[in-house]
Formats: sequence, C-alpha cells, structure tokens
Amino acid sequence: MPPNKKQAILEFYRSLNRKLSKLQLDAVANNRLKFWLRSQFKDTATPLHRKLQKGKRFDLTLDNSLNGHYKSGVKLLRMAYYDLISFDARAPKWLSDFAKAKVYSRAQKDQFINEYAGILKITHDIHDFKSIPGLVDKYMANLRQSETKSLPSNHSITDILNGVKPAVQSSSHGFKSPLSSLFNQLRTQYKDHIDHDWSLPQLNLKLSPNSAGLPLSPSVRRNKILARLLQIKRFINEYPPMKMEDMEHLNKFVKSETFENHPMSFAYKRFTRDSFSLSENVKFRLSEIRNVSIPPPKELLNYYVNVK
Repeated sequence: MPPNKKQAILEFYRSLNRKLSKLQLDAVANNRLKFWLRSQFKDTATPLHRKLQKGKRFDLTLDNSLNGHYKSGVKLLRMAYYDLISFDARAPKWLSDFAKAKVYSRAQKDQFINEYAGILKITHDIHDFKSIPGLVDKYMANLRQSETKSLPSNHSITDILNGVKPAVQSSSHGFKSPLSSLFNQLRTQYKDHIDHDWSLPQLNLKLSPNSAGLPLSPSVRRNKILARLLQIKRFINEYPPMKMEDMEHLNKFVKSETFENHPMSFAYKRFTRDSFSLSENVKFRLSEIRNVSIPPPKELLNYYVNVK
C-alpha cells in the first residue's frame, strides 16, 4: 500500500476514534466500540473498500449522535451491548440454543421441529364440532393413522444416511417438552414487563381440518408448526436479553449524579427503557430508568417551538 494511502486511512481511523471519545459514552460501551473499531482497521483479511464503506457508515452514525439525533445514539448502544456480545453470553443456554439454531436444510428443519415442537400447545378445531356424530372420531382416527412413524422409504437417502428421524408430532396426545414451561414463563415475562407491541408470538397453535373435514396432511401440519417456531425464533432474535452484568452497569450509570447533563442522556434512557436481562429461572431484570418519566428529546422540543 502506498505511504500516502496508508496515512490517509490512519487519519480516517483517528478521526473516528476522536469522534467516539467526544460522545463520552459509558466505559463499557466506549471500550467495546473502540476495540471493534481498532479490529476493523487491523483486519488484513477484509478488502480495503469494505473497511472504508463500514467506516463511513460508522462515521455517519457518530456524526448524527454528536448532533443530538438520539436514534443514532441508540444504534451505537445497541451495537455495544448486543451486536458485539454473543447470544451465549447474554442468555441462558436453552434460549441461546433456540435463537441460534440453523434452520436451512431439510435435515436442519426436521431436527428443529423434533427438538422444539413440544413448546407449542397444538389443538385441533375439529373439537369445536363435537355435536356432529362421528365427525371427531373419524378425524382423530385419520390423525393417528397419519402420525404413525413413517417408513424409511418415505425419506430421502440423505436423511437415512445422516440418521435423521422423521418429524412425528403427536399432537393428538399433546406431548410436552421440558422447554414448554420455560417458554411459557418467557412469554409471560414479555407480556408483563415489555411494551405491548413486543408481544411474543402465541405458543398455542390451532389446526383446522381440510375441506373434507379430515386432518391436514402431515407435510402441511409440519410446515405450520415450523412457521410458528420460526416466528418465535425471529422475535427472540429481534428483542433479545442483554448480559446481566451490563444491565447492572447501566443501572449504575443512569443513576450517577452527572447523567442528567450527559449529551446522550435521552438516547441512554430510550435504550435502557427497552432493555432487559434474563436469569436462568426466566426472570426479567429491568432497567431502573423505567421508573422515571422520559422527557422528549431537545430537537423535538425545538421543532414545536419553531412551528408555533
């Protein structure tokens, strides 16, 4: 690399570092972001143009934060407390395994269903028609027959060689996974403590009969179960817990004497208000900032002053 280009990149890195220091972030966020920034520029495997693209995006976020745009500040905090910390470090193993599960190939999907279908309470709409003689009995007989363990000939040679078992959901008997209780508690915690629009998808799944009044085919039932599990998985990845130690640190930071005059106080309040950590026994640890009313950001107040 020519010396002048190398010097220009070094100056760009230093300018980003200076802007990051000007934000006066808490020690944990500041150290993590600076370490990340340094690692990006030291990474020899990443092409130069990608480093610069990433650096320019980060530069824009820093500039917006310095100009008082709280959403950019929240973005930096989310990066420091979520994106740069593995899910394993932020959540109990049972939840981390679920959130990180790879569900791409047929074998992975079958394994995912086998492991997690039991967290769902699966019921059948046919039970609403008990008044029609013989209808429910016929439906359940067909359901039991379709749930019989499939023969190897019904599965691909790849599945057979890999030892993948067919996904059999005994929904008529409603088998219950040991994880069922944990996910039920998790849903209750989201519902009780997090904003109403953060509603964890239902763990109940109702299956309707087909047009002939018989059970849906095994493949259709399988797809509906998979779709609901993936919906829950996406939600947990979108609204994950943070590390317990990080929550305790932020609680101390927002209660410090100098916090109210901090240039990013509103961004911190919005970020911590919507954050939580999760204990092994599925209890949410919430930010203490939730007990304090949050005033609107200065730029919003200035807007209303100017339009009057």
